[in-house]
Amino acid sequence: IALGEYSEAAAVITIYALSDWLESRASSRIRLEIKGLIDLSRDYAILARNDNLLGPKGTRVPVEQVPIGSALSVPDGGKFPVDGVVISGETYADESAFTGE
Repeated sequence: IALGEYSEAAAVITIYALSDWLESRASSRIRLEIKGLIDLSRDYAILARNDNLLGPKGTRVPVEQVPIGSALSVPDGGKFPVDGVVISGETYADESAFTGE
């Protein structure tokens, strides 16, 4: 403005305001996406008993206390509390929230 270039000053202010708006919009969307992913997680797991791998019975423990290599029971429609491998039965997991598909 001190040099008398009012149109360039207005353009710089407009671009700055636009970039600030885009940044806040992106930050808000990212916060919502992260909250959605956190809502998908479970805070407990069901340690399966050896005689009942497919049933919902077992010991309920916090996810942080699940021993590595232990067998877990996940009921129909349930959420997977930790990563693992299916050792008995069949399943389908909807991973679209994690992969973005």
